[in-house]
Amino acid sequence: VAAYAHERWDKPGSPIEILDEIWIDPSQTDLSIEMTKALAQNPDYILGLIWGEGMLSAYTTAKELGFDGLMHGASGSLLLEVFEAKPEVAEGVYDVVFFSPDPNNPSSVKYMKEFSDRWGPEWGTTLIPSGEGTYDYVGTQILLRAIDIAGTTTDIQKIAQAYHKVQWTTPKGEPVVMLPDHQVVTRTMNL
Repeated sequence: VAAYAHERWDKPGSPIEILDEIWIDPSQTDLSIEMTKALAQNPDYILGLIWGEGMLSAYTTAKELGFDGLMHGASGSLLLEVFEAKPEVAEGVYDVVFFSPDPNNPSSVKYMKEFSDRWGPEWGTTLIPSGEGTYDYVGTQILLRAIDIAGTTTDIQKIAQAYHKVQWTTPKGEPVVMLPDHQVVTRTMNL
């Protein structure tokens, strides 16, 4: 993400200025120093690819220091933990998720049951698949279906042609669509 952002925006005349990149240890739980450093640069927007317990620390520090800009947290289901722990901290944070369980969607219910049946006993709990895991699952399922249609695992051209014949509904209940430029499209992202 950082490399793409620099490639896209770090150039003369760009309407966006990247102020800094702050890298953290994923196991770090207190991000108050890093967030204070970031806010000292007076940003309008913070892209915080923050995972785990550090997210609550970062968002709390931002609120305590009066940050009223936008924060983007690519945290998937972890944002729910922030809302439950401190709902006021999550105000102004938006999140991108690839999958939200929907009890009214048969595809979602089926996927959730299969996932929990497969992995729940191993982990000793009922599990909710992560958005990222679901995103990977969707891509893998499309590929495997194209391989089945092509009848080969080695002929790349046949597999590529078979993508156009895949008829499958994702866990979100969305059909897979192949665009003329060979891009496989599913609506797997919610904002």
